[in-house]
Amino acid sequence: MLLRLAPPLLALTLAACSRINVNTQHDSSAAKVAGGYRTYAWRPLVEGEAPRVFSPGTDISVEKSVDAYLQSRGYRRVEASESPDFLIRWRGAVLGRKVRLPGIRQSPILPGDPRYYQPDRYLPTPPSEPVENEVPKGTLDLDIVDAGSKKPVWQGTVQGELVDDAEAGDVQDWLNEAIPKLLGDFPPKAG
Repeated sequence: MLLRLAPPLLALTLAACSRINVNTQHDSSAAKVAGGYRTYAWRPLVEGEAPRVFSPGTDISVEKSVDAYLQSRGYRRVEASESPDFLIRWRGAVLGRKVRLPGIRQSPILPGDPRYYQPDRYLPTPPSEPVENEVPKGTLDLDIVDAGSKKPVWQGTVQGELVDDAEAGDVQDWLNEAIPKLLGDFPPKAG
């Protein structure tokens, strides 16, 4: 009996995670530099910056999935103090919920927009009042910044469906499927 139920249950599980939409953008002038990248570090949060809103306990899951993918492509993770070639920052949500995020009231900021980076950090100064905003379930944003110039090089967003009662293992499976799709065009090609 169990063997007869296994294929439909497996198909249902895969269907729940299979719809993944990816949107990436990059600075074409930085493509030549990005092609020479070998080391990276995770960028720590800066005081006053919008928090990472992924469900509690998922910091390790996101970083674990991205690390595994980048290391399989020949990149090496180092500490931010060890002069990496590029820095990575992420934000996202597993559960659709309302969160208070500073800076949401501003119009979208894309790489190349002068508001995107400042001399000491590359994100705009948030407005004084946080705004409540719905973060869609199954959303992950990654930003890659040149560590030397602090200029954005690549930005990507992946959205996919997660079941409402997704457990940690389901989330990790989703991340393991989404990350290769998200980072598939990194480093950006010149042209």
